Amino acid sequence: MKACQTPLRGVLVAALAALAAATAGCSRQDTAEAPQQAPAAAAPAAVPAERPELTIKDIMDSMVDPSGDFLFESVQDISDDTGVHRKEPRTDAEWAEVRRHIAVLQDAPRLMVMEGRRSARPEDRSTNPAVENQPEEVQHLMDTEHDVFVARAKGLQDAAVVAMKAADAKDVAALETALVGIDHACESCHLHFWYPNDRRAQQAAIEEGVTN
Repeated sequence: MKACQTPLRGVLVAALAALAAATAGCSRQDTAEAPQQAPAAAAPAAVPAERPELTIKDIMDSMVDPSGDFLFESVQDISDDTGVHRKEPRTDAEWAEVRRHIAVLQDAPRLMVMEGRRSARPEDRSTNPAVENQPEEVQHLMDTEHDVFVARAKGLQDAAVVAMKAADAKDVAALETALVGIDHACESCHLHFWYPNDRRAQQAAIEEGVTN
């Protein structure tokens, strides 16, 4: 019986040895071919919470006034030597430009009411202090009547939303009406915070139905 078991034992040992060698070879090959994982990306640094650099006057000068001027001039009657001509947006490109400026008026109020936003820089002095408030006077009003300022800013935003609907419909008459709403929203805020002592502006506002 022992003579019969020896060859079988030898065959089993050889088979196991071959299997072990093959397994080790595959393991080494898998290890060599396995891609290395890239290091985890660092988390983006948080934006520091600081007082906004731009003032409300900066936003008005660079965003609101230019866009408002463009819109008020986009629909008008122009008189020259050849007669009266109607100017209004007609092409897709012209309506797209109108929409772009309305979008500025929709977004600007969000920037103006941001916490820490100042009304103007101290050096931005009024040249007509008899009717216009100085920066510190405007700031005092905005600080003590912040809810009023937020409401007036939202008034501009709401008026711009109406104008955007008119632009989307390419309705010139509706746009012209909406522009009156934008003008009243702007004047309402200016009368309360910027030039509350301007009696002529106050009287004109009453005649036009502008809320102070």
